[in-house]
Amino acid sequence: MPLTLAFGAAPLSTYTHYRFGTRATVLSGIALTMVGFVASSFAYRAWHLMLSYGIVCGTGFSLVINAPFILLDEYFPYNHPRHVLTTSVAACGVPLGKQT
Repeated sequence: MPLTLAFGAAPLSTYTHYRFGTRATVLSGIALTMVGFVASSFAYRAWHLMLSYGIVCGTGFSLVINAPFILLDEYFPYNHPRHVLTTSVAACGVPLGKQT
């Protein structure tokens, strides 16, 4: 559920990036993820875990994961010859960051 929401909430991430900037977007995503993890440690029912980990952490993941792709589109627009390469390298780095 959090990964579905992480990529499903991409419009929210894009809006906050253009409205508040990259730093504020990523920091708010880290804060939401932290709050979701702490809240899920106190969960004693299944719906508490779905709400805290699924919704709150998923939204935080969305704000953190989608920010690099938005930045790549600013520095390497679609007509740039290295756009595909940079997006592919960034997409390969997302699973590696989740493993640590």
